[in-house]
Amino acid sequence: MDTPSSLRIIDLPAEILYLIPDYLHPDDILSLISSSILSPSLLTTSHFSIQNQWGDTILHRLCYREYKEWMRSLVSRCVDISPKNHKGASPLHLAIRNLSSTTAEMLITAGALYYEPADFTDGPTALHLAASRGLVETMKLLIKRGANVSKADKGLEQPIHRAALGGHLDCIQLLLDNGADISAEATFGTPLTAAIYSGPAAVEMLIRNGADVSKRSPPTITPLYDAVDNSNPEVVKILLDAGAVCDATVSLGHKYPPFHRAVWWCRGSQVHNLRRYASEVAVTRHRSGPSYWEPKWKARHDAILKLFIQAGVDVSHQCYGGLTALHLAVLKCNKDAVEMLIDAGADIFKRSDCGVSSLVAAALVEDQEICALLARRKKEVELDPVVKKQRRQNAPKIKPKPSFLRSRSLDEIRGLPATSQG
Repeated sequence: MDTPSSLRIIDLPAEILYLIPDYLHPDDILSLISSSILSPSLLTTSHFSIQNQWGDTILHRLCYREYKEWMRSLVSRCVDISPKNHKGASPLHLAIRNLSSTTAEMLITAGALYYEPADFTDGPTALHLAASRGLVETMKLLIKRGANVSKADKGLEQPIHRAALGGHLDCIQLLLDNGADISAEATFGTPLTAAIYSGPAAVEMLIRNGADVSKRSPPTITPLYDAVDNSNPEVVKILLDAGAVCDATVSLGHKYPPFHRAVWWCRGSQVHNLRRYASEVAVTRHRSGPSYWEPKWKARHDAILKLFIQAGVDVSHQCYGGLTALHLAVLKCNKDAVEMLIDAGADIFKRSDCGVSSLVAAALVEDQEICALLARRKKEVELDPVVKKQRRQNAPKIKPKPSFLRSRSLDEIRGLPATSQG
């Protein structure tokens, strides 16, 4: 049996080593270089333009690896630092997306085109991507090089929108210090609108720096409306304390104002219906689904309702279809919300445009606890002399018949001869 050859690739003549990269993919070339088998000095311009099936060059694949010192000598030999792959991403874009801040800074220093937007998704620049990932040091270098902090992508988002959405406080402050517009409007809204989905810290920072808490985003949504939709009572409290309008009469162009929206988002009716019409097995299965009315979800909306009530909202205001918040709480089988609204003075007799009161709605959903709660409240109201007087004053007046109708028969009114009686 022949003895295996001990010849290694590194022992091959330089002429052969020089030809090897011509037949390799970018990842293979990098593997040889990282193993000290192939020297970066052997690579030519044509080697840097070799692409794999995704259009990635050596520089693209470099961004998926942990930074090593030999990468600098490799980049220094490359003529085009910003080639794009089939998705329209340059090596700098990939380095930032992969949180390779050291590699990104190396590419920027080497002359990468930081101002060119990527062709994927909505066309973000390197500064957009760095703000999204919270790479504040990379952002400092980009801004120092001249990156535009107000550059908008295809969705009109500026870097400050991305930083606010990610909740990166250092990035937000850096952009504001360098002239970013705190009221810039993107397709979905302002930076404050974006910060609502990241948490209270970013919201507080933007408000301290002068963000308008009542500014409406396209088409007519305020930050408070978004905070209710995001089920975040902490953010709702911050907005209310900062002067956000909580008046339920402001419909915001939607079916339900924020106050009513907080009630409507509760999902108790779905589980309630399962308990009425299905077996316990179905309820158990539904509990694991995304639409189950979890206690935590309910507690968030009950906390938001309490904040609105404490802020002095009109609890009996009628919105779309003449529905009050009490109507919606009853239809959603939210007993705690019904109790809170009743204690706050909600009118249980107020009817919707269809003539349905909260009492009738409770009977329709067949919720015995809510029916008993409303019936008890009805008795209290009926025994209250002040309320009885108010209801009597607000009751529609029935006009008496004119005297000529009482004294003349129907035939006489019609001009017909009177019929003889008996």
